[in-house]
Amino acid sequence: MKDITAFRIAGPYREMPDGGIYRFNEDGRSEELANFIAHIEKDITVKDGEGIEERIYLVEVSFPHGKQVTFEVSATEFRSLVWVDKELGARAMIPVSTHKKQELVRAIQKLSSPVQETRCRHLGWVGGHFLMAGDAVSDLPTELNGYDLMAAQAGGKDAIRKSLNLLRIAPRRQTVPLIAAMVTAPLAIPLDFVLWV
Repeated sequence: MKDITAFRIAGPYREMPDGGIYRFNEDGRSEELANFIAHIEKDITVKDGEGIEERIYLVEVSFPHGKQVTFEVSATEFRSLVWVDKELGARAMIPVSTHKKQELVRAIQKLSSPVQETRCRHLGWVGGHFLMAGDAVSDLPTELNGYDLMAAQAGGKDAIRKSLNLLRIAPRRQTVPLIAAMVTAPLAIPLDFVLWV
């Protein structure tokens, strides 16, 4: 985590050395919005492969006594501020009124400079790249974690040898098309025929 000692100012919102976020009025009076400093470090778009996207923020919080907490929260949950009690506990103080809560949300957003990130929760072809576990895919459902082709490279020669052993179990007129279908499947080459077995 980075040291949050370079206090930020954005419009009427300021981070103060006491570890809080304040709103300064035009007459110079200040109003505490939170007794902690929070930044959105990453603005993450999560894709599921079926056209549904979810937005998640990586939030970093610093308290006056030096404690720092980092966690992920959905964009909708971020706006409602339910994450304050859930992630920060009883020491975190925020306004009671709905208007002031939305003011705090606005202040955190203005005081943040998030990095954009995209995550995929699926395998397959995306933009000319084949996504697989251990490569460009993160947050995969656990049932897809076994599809890590990069980890399988170490035993690549042995895997090819075992695949070619299929040629021994039946006549070649039956086994060669099966092996050809197997190796061409991930290439996504448009074919004008179908293999029926």
